Amino acid sequence: SPGLERKIKSTQEYTIFKGKKIKLKLKTPINNTNNKVFHGFIEDFQKNIGLIFRDENSQEILTIKEDNIASAQLVFEYKGEEENE
Repeated sequence: SPGLERKIKSTQEYTIFKGKKIKLKLKTPINNTNNKVFHGFIEDFQKNIGLIFRDENSQEILTIKEDNIASAQLVFEYKGEEENE
């Protein structure tokens, strides 16, 4: 079902899904790392700044320019015990 793990297709969706967990793929690494794939949360999106993103592991706030985003995808988080069904 595309609803759970859907790709973010427009910058407006960063605002719609603010606070949600995403998997983010970059075109070029940032912050002197070789890392191009990040998991974390949408904090905000501003056209002139880009995506403001909180890294799940480091809890660091990253600012990523729109033109450096290769893809972004919502990540479904399981709540409770539904996996057992």
